[in-house]
Amino acid sequence: MPSVDFGNVTSLLLDPVTFQAVINALKLRYMDQVITHVASTESRGFIFGTPSALALPVAFVPVRRAR
Repeated sequence: MPSVDFGNVTSLLLDPVTFQAVINALKLRYMDQVITHVASTESRGFIFGTPSALALPVAFVPVRRAR
C-alpha cells in the first residue's frame, strides 16, 4: 500500500476554539440530513468522528483496518 501524507492536526487540537469551530462546521454541513451514525476510520478519523457524532447527536462507529 502506498504511503499517504496526511497533514498534521496537532496544532488544531491544541487550540480548543478552532477545534470546536471545525466540529461546528461539520455539524452545520450535515445537520439537515437524516443521519443515524457517524463512521470513521482509525487515527485522525476518530479525532473528528467522535465529537461530530456527539454534536449531531448520533451514534459513533469506529472502523478499523483488517489485519
